[in-house]
Amino acid sequence: MRQLSRLRQGLVLQYSAIGDPKKAIQILLQTARETNVKGAKGWLFNIQRLIIERYIQLGDFTQAEAYVRRNQALIVEARTWPTYVSFRKASWECDVEHGKAKLYEARGQFREAEVSYHRAEILRRESSRLLHTYGEGIPPPAAQLAQAIDFLIVSQGRMKARQGRIAEGEADVRRALLSRLKATGKYNLQTSNYIGFLANLLVDQGRFAEAEQLTRAQIDVQHALGVSNDSQIMAVALNQLASVINLQGRWDEAAKVYDELEGAIKRWDPGRREALQLNLERIDTLYNTNNLAAGLSAAERLLARQRARFGEQHVQTALTRGLVAIGLARLGRDSDALREFKAAVPVLLTRSRVTDEDDATTAAAREQRAQVVVEFYIALLARMGPAAGVDAAAESFRLGDVIRGQSVQRALVASSARAGAANPALAKLARKAQDLDMQIAAQLGLLNNLLALPPQERDEKAVKALQSEFEKMRIARDGTKRDLAARFPKYSSLLEPVPPTVDDIRAVLRSDEAFVSFYLGRDNSFAWAFSKMGAITFALSA
Repeated sequence: MRQLSRLRQGLVLQYSAIGDPKKAIQILLQTARETNVKGAKGWLFNIQRLIIERYIQLGDFTQAEAYVRRNQALIVEARTWPTYVSFRKASWECDVEHGKAKLYEARGQFREAEVSYHRAEILRRESSRLLHTYGEGIPPPAAQLAQAIDFLIVSQGRMKARQGRIAEGEADVRRALLSRLKATGKYNLQTSNYIGFLANLLVDQGRFAEAEQLTRAQIDVQHALGVSNDSQIMAVALNQLASVINLQGRWDEAAKVYDELEGAIKRWDPGRREALQLNLERIDTLYNTNNLAAGLSAAERLLARQRARFGEQHVQTALTRGLVAIGLARLGRDSDALREFKAAVPVLLTRSRVTDEDDATTAAAREQRAQVVVEFYIALLARMGPAAGVDAAAESFRLGDVIRGQSVQRALVASSARAGAANPALAKLARKAQDLDMQIAAQLGLLNNLLALPPQERDEKAVKALQSEFEKMRIARDGTKRDLAARFPKYSSLLEPVPPTVDDIRAVLRSDEAFVSFYLGRDNSFAWAFSKMGAITFALSA
């Protein structure tokens, strides 16, 4: 039984690595039934922890929580067993804590997850130290335990970053990567994964050049190890590379990588292929390499998908609608573009400081995408003039001021929100709102992962349950923020100040004063808009 369980554990890890959690969980449930007998129950701790992870991957929180409770009940029983000593004691306790951490993370309870991951790391280190006491049977390899410790360190780093402690989080991820390099060298698939962990963290911070360098190193390692181009891990890495090149505005290079990816996965199932390829960066690349019709078609397909997933008022829907508008504008369909911009931009501005996916690690890339949409809208207003039906100067001034203020505002929110809440009632409300923000972000990430699975492998009941829970959290979060604004208006205005209008500026100018505003945006949007007209300067006087 011990050897069979060990082999099944390895098979589960392989199925998980290739993106087939359903097959993995079938094996785990069978193994759990067979080991739930006297003398073999110790295996259940690790098996049930893996079951928790797979159910989370499938979006079934109810079952995941049930298995967390099973492990907690089993450890209480195990503390009376004569085998609850040395290696087994530490290892079993680690699996219980690790399972709790996974569920905390999935629910956006990042502080609690960090604590549990840290406890699990301490316990895993203890089990590694006591490996010589394993006793009868085949012990786990010491290298496997070392890798597990590094993974728990990475997990703590991710949790710290999600709470805004980005420097601490990055230090943990780098520490784990250095440990992997020392243990196995560069040319190892585990090392490749850790390079990817660090690259993802840098992308989310907007450090695109560093992320590109790491992603290229990750791909080089996989090539050297003989990983095929049509494998899941290679395809994901190529897609990441193309995206990060796009985010630096090198569209021709990004297009070449996307073409390489297209060739590599041409035999994939169409649904699986589109789940990987249909994204904002690829659409942006198509636009900027003069494949406007293909880009607009992809943007419209993505918009239909986002509307079905998240509804009309979600930031991801608005970003995609903005890309549709950009495509329409670049094809000269100004009236259609104006309609789509008018639907997208208010949502983006409303969510400019806090969105359903925002945390300290996702802001940079999202804000860059939103900035491009708003800049194209400003450019379209300038090009259309009175035909747009709005005061282009006043509207552009307002939009530019919002976009310019985002990075400063976000720094304030991230670092000072709770520190400034000296009033206990204010502190409680502020913390509740921020906790709900983090839980919504985690829920959205799980929903995206679940929807990326091929339709035949998805549990539609789990999808609907996640969507329902997501909407409940969003309603609760928005209600909490309305309460915060009503009870503590000065605090709310500090975190989310209303930008001044043209009339507000005029009201404070004296007769001999003028106010001139410059907005310097990305070259692609303004070069397109002003290709047949001179630059516009907006000036106000009393």
